[in-house]
Amino acid sequence: MNHIRLLIFDLVFPRIYGRWRTVEINYFLSSPEFETDIFIPRYQVEVFRYFEEENIVTSFEYYYKPYPYLNDYNILIFNPQFNCLNRFNKIIDGTKYNRKYLGDFLLTKRFKVDFRSYHLGYTIFLATYLRRAAREIISKRYWPTICKIYPGEGFSCFDRNVGRRFTIIKNDHNVVIGTQRFVTEIASRYIDQVYSIYGGPLSEGKKETKRWENNNSDFHVCFTAMAFVPQKGSDVYLQLVEKFQKDYPNYKVHFHVIGIKSSPDFQVNIIFHGHLIPDDLNKLYHDTIDVYVSPNRNNNSNVDGFPLGGKAMLEGCIPIISDPNICNKDFGFTEEEALVMNPFEIEKAIELIVKLVNNFDLRKSMSVKIQRKAERIFGPENQLYPVVDIMKSLR
Repeated sequence: MNHIRLLIFDLVFPRIYGRWRTVEINYFLSSPEFETDIFIPRYQVEVFRYFEEENIVTSFEYYYKPYPYLNDYNILIFNPQFNCLNRFNKIIDGTKYNRKYLGDFLLTKRFKVDFRSYHLGYTIFLATYLRRAAREIISKRYWPTICKIYPGEGFSCFDRNVGRRFTIIKNDHNVVIGTQRFVTEIASRYIDQVYSIYGGPLSEGKKETKRWENNNSDFHVCFTAMAFVPQKGSDVYLQLVEKFQKDYPNYKVHFHVIGIKSSPDFQVNIIFHGHLIPDDLNKLYHDTIDVYVSPNRNNNSNVDGFPLGGKAMLEGCIPIISDPNICNKDFGFTEEEALVMNPFEIEKAIELIVKLVNNFDLRKSMSVKIQRKAERIFGPENQLYPVVDIMKSLR
């Protein structure tokens, strides 16, 4: 079979967090068009930093669950600190590769290491591309490499060295895929081959629509953040909650925050969920949340409400969001699907929430429409197949 031997570079694989990472890597692991290996230059998952053997084994086993295609893979262990992972090997002794190569470990169906044998490299995040163990391989230019860049993890609009980092990719004669409009614009200043594939692959197909028992059920609004920072608009969300609860005290509207456990400073009633694993997050979005609020500000920010709200949209949550990085221009969300504002206006947000509380048919209609729209935006046709086409063109 004339397939592509693909080497994926990733710093946090395997890991259950990041729906886009799970969908994308499972696609390449399962596709008959690819023979895919995964190289981890430096594993950056929190539990591994302490190198407690039982924690590593237990967590690794847990993180493996979303990747059923890895069951036939060997773990070739370069870093002896990960020798405890050898118990996952069914046939070979992965520890015999200790210190023979830079990096932590390689997931492969084969029984030896030959970096020349690949046809293509694929790095997730700019930081991964620039890791020493990754550079050791990529810089030899055995084959072209695609660097897929999401905001953060090595890329920042405020980084004075961003040009130097992109120049490294240019000098390697490699390619960038930007997942945000501003990422693509900045990369294009330094690199000749830059492609734009907005967002990330969050959907594998059509999802079940929301179910409501009756039109008198309580209404739920959520905001997501790992910390309360101005770029995320957390202060705006708190003002929205405070004003709504003051102006509409008799409405059965519940406000949620996902990602932060609690804060004693708030003078408003908020339900805090802390950090949720993907299954629990999707269930909360699908079964409970009606509206997803993301009042991002600052056009040069590394955060953006569309990718972060993509999971919520896929579960039928109606987005009320700002669009500081002009992502709405790419897909044209309509008023029948979402409320997109620049800048975010609290009065307009509250106005729509009130309408949705009082109009059950409008709530259902907007929910279904945004869910179907999100399935197209974040589905394989817009996310995975274009990447495959780029890969085939580079081979």
